Amino acid sequence: MRLSKFRIACASAAMASLLTAGLTGCGSSPAAAADKPAYLKSSYVLGKVGALGKSVTINLSKLIVVAISNATPADTLRDTSAVSGNAQVTVNRLYTLKPLRSWIVTATSKDSNDSVIHTASTISFYVRPADTAIVTLSLTSRFSMYQAVFSTLPDSIGASTGSGKEQLKVKRLTLSVDGVVKVDTSAPGSAYFAARSTNTLNFDYVTVGSHVALLEAYGDFSKYTGRL
Repeated sequence: MRLSKFRIACASAAMASLLTAGLTGCGSSPAAAADKPAYLKSSYVLGKVGALGKSVTINLSKLIVVAISNATPADTLRDTSAVSGNAQVTVNRLYTLKPLRSWIVTATSKDSNDSVIHTASTISFYVRPADTAIVTLSLTSRFSMYQAVFSTLPDSIGASTGSGKEQLKVKRLTLSVDGVVKVDTSAPGSAYFAARSTNTLNFDYVTVGSHVALLEAYGDFSKYTGRL
């Protein structure tokens, strides 16, 4: 019996019985299937930066996303998105990843001074060809912004002896956080801060949590006769 040669075409009715389990389509192979990319559907929620009643100084500038695989050498994906303000911000991004490996995604926000305000990473996750991994990262601000107010600077204090008073001229104001001076300001030249004035010192990048804040005023005393 003579057997005729023939070619299997995609439209062949006999194709279903002739294709092996590993083939996914006409002309496909397991290797070709492995080449199909995976996808990362991701959402990054940047938490509000605490303002503590002061005008906003920390101003978000960009969100940097870095994804690194466990391959050797590692595959690296980098992406930067523009953000702004200090309120809660949500950024949604879709990326293409190489499959058949594990990935870790790290998101970092920076402000206009290039300081890191938020940062967080995922746990390792594995993606197969044509998979879509879904990741949501909620990032908490690393800092709050402090406002220290010297309300109504006194113009005198009680004398060291007797019942009189000594005139007070305030030259320098400082704000310390946890024993470290963060803001130190002086009146210009030979001038002093105006008596009974209110003065405000602002400091940003105080880590979130409990702290000890200390306000100090420095100046000169002079004897004063009469009523202050």
